[in-house]
Amino acid sequence: MKAEQREVILSVDVSANPVYANIDSFHLGRALVNLIANAIDASDKNKIVSIGLNADKTIATIIISDNGSGMEKNVLEEIFVPFYTKKRDGTGLGLPIVKKIIEGHQGNIRISSKPGEGTKAVVELPAAREKQRT
Repeated sequence: MKAEQREVILSVDVSANPVYANIDSFHLGRALVNLIANAIDASDKNKIVSIGLNADKTIATIIISDNGSGMEKNVLEEIFVPFYTKKRDGTGLGLPIVKKIIEGHQGNIRISSKPGEGTKAVVELPAAREKQRT
């Protein structure tokens, strides 16, 4: 809905093969929604936010990228610091929580950005060999 309201185009590219990972779907979903919402917020009308998912035998990789205004190096260095924000209505807690959730899944997150070129978030999580039985 947020992308539609801001007239931002979402492009989703997922692996044709099933990707398995042992996750807490509620919390990981919350983290991914935050990353996607940030990408949408950074994007102008009719710009594309790309969401990709692929995996190999050991790592499931989620990539979220935008073509927004990007961030200066000094801002990028602070984005995981609690209460640091450049948004008028932000709390500065979103990305620190995202990082904690991903690290709680034994994963990691890298964010790269350049002014005028946009931002890319890469989330890597341990892949499982097969779907877990419940």
